[in-house]
Amino acid sequence: MPSGITWSRKWGALIALFCGLGLSAQQVPLSTFEPNQAISINPYVEVYQTPDSLSAEEVIARIKNGDLKPAENKTSPGFSRDYFWIRFILTDDQSGDWVLELDNPHIDFVNLFEVKGDEGFLVGRGGDKQAFSYRTEINRRYVFSIEMTGQPREFLLMVDKRNASVSFPLRLWTEATFGANESMSNLLYGIYFGILAFVSAFSFVIGVGMRERNFLSYGIYVAIIAMYMFTQLGFSFQYLYPESSAFNNYSRVIFSFSLLITSMDFFSRLLDIRKYLPLLSKIYKIGWVFLGVVFVIWLLNRLFNPAYAQYTILTLNILYLFILGFFGSVFYVSIKTWRFQRGNVLLVMFAFFALMVGASIYILIEYGVISESFFPINPIIIGSMLEVLILSVSMAYRVKTLNERKNELSNKLLRQQKDLMRAFIRGGDMERKRISEELHDNIGSSLSLLKNSLANERFDPKIVNADIDALCEEVRTLSHRLVPHQMELIGFSEVLADYCKRYERDSGIKVALDQFDFPVLPEHMSVPLLRIVQEALQNILKHAQATEVEIQLVGYQEEIVITIDDNGVGFDPVQMAGGNGLINMQTRCELLHGHMDISSHEGKGTNILMTIPI
Repeated sequence: MPSGITWSRKWGALIALFCGLGLSAQQVPLSTFEPNQAISINPYVEVYQTPDSLSAEEVIARIKNGDLKPAENKTSPGFSRDYFWIRFILTDDQSGDWVLELDNPHIDFVNLFEVKGDEGFLVGRGGDKQAFSYRTEINRRYVFSIEMTGQPREFLLMVDKRNASVSFPLRLWTEATFGANESMSNLLYGIYFGILAFVSAFSFVIGVGMRERNFLSYGIYVAIIAMYMFTQLGFSFQYLYPESSAFNNYSRVIFSFSLLITSMDFFSRLLDIRKYLPLLSKIYKIGWVFLGVVFVIWLLNRLFNPAYAQYTILTLNILYLFILGFFGSVFYVSIKTWRFQRGNVLLVMFAFFALMVGASIYILIEYGVISESFFPINPIIIGSMLEVLILSVSMAYRVKTLNERKNELSNKLLRQQKDLMRAFIRGGDMERKRISEELHDNIGSSLSLLKNSLANERFDPKIVNADIDALCEEVRTLSHRLVPHQMELIGFSEVLADYCKRYERDSGIKVALDQFDFPVLPEHMSVPLLRIVQEALQNILKHAQATEVEIQLVGYQEEIVITIDDNGVGFDPVQMAGGNGLINMQTRCELLHGHMDISSHEGKGTNILMTIPI
């Protein structure tokens, strides 16, 4: 289009608007606007309010008689109990097809009348308290086709959204421009919801795979954002439950409560409120319970109380008050924890600020403070998209960090396992060496002496028999240390009791052995456990300078617990962590998938606690 015509149209629109303000505020001069742009007609309309349900003819008569006066707010009156009647006149010196759009999917009833004289003729209808197919035009919003023939046409639009917040941003489009805009909008909304679905699913997978509750909380939060916006924009009613107008009236409140609760949960986890501000964490939990009670009361009123609408307004006011309180709490937490977690605080401020601004604008629109016609796109969409993008980049970085940390821990664990295995092998070698030395130095020498005694013609049979008995006892003791043959016959508990008696006799250290519901153990568990107790008792004998040892065997349904306590001099577990004896004990316990804790303080004895699953 030539620039001269473009400027003439723009100047014509300004002149028509200026003249209209003084002459006929309800006339919309279509020919003065660009044909490829939407026309916001709210500045040109007259809005009337009636407390009672009237016919179009009654409203027309009252307007002509001057009984109804135009309201000041022409777009977003806020919470109201009235019917709204919107009057406007379209003028065009050319023929053409136009589309009137009421960009609010959540109106109870909408009727468009053409005014001819004193009568109103129904042009189109809609409303979310009827099945979706009730609408004249199948669209998530309320749209009406209007054909201009070169003559002015007067219309009266009835909007019924009593006992709730009402807003009626009106736009006119040429039919071709509206179709192109719908295609582009649906494409962009598809990308928007696709991103939310991907982020939510990805967070769920990471949360389950890495057992990270923060990611699970974030996945739920993003999923609720997607469902809330899908419902807020009218897609849910059109595609998910087009025949259920009742559920459509519940869904927005349900998702509003869910969105607040999940956002509080996610941000409390992200900022680690439980750690830094435990009192506020308790207040959050009390708030969740209170919101749950409010929602249940609202739902019961919605189901059984005919006058539920008044309680709906109170419920929404409570919800909005909680939202504002939540916004304030996030800033409070950010200030209080700034020195502890600056990275998290900066992330929350950037991400949360976008959503907070969008939600605050929406609440102001709900109360009629700001006109919705100023915002061609729902401000929550912009805020939520910016928030999700910022948080998703952060969460992706966290995935990378967690993966690196996991690999580092895996490598560290692998190194520890190798060290434990080397220590275990070294311990086995030392055990064999000790047995070899005992065979050589003790039993071998005893055999040599016995051989010499037998070679002597004057040997005393009684002495020789005593030496043989002593030698047999030494061999028996050594065999007990290797593999107790009684294990299969009398079990772990009895073998340990027998060992403790001999230990007490040989060492002079008093041993108290107590058992509580201790089960019969298989051999693959009995032998390693006996070796652990033997190693612990040998360490007490060599290093503890103890006079008393107490051993307890306790059996539970799914595990056994063994404790060993002494009254010795104690030691520092950190400094002694690399000792072969302790490593061997730890290794044997881990081979049984158990866990061993050693607690000791110098001068206060030592406590060993083992927990082994059965």
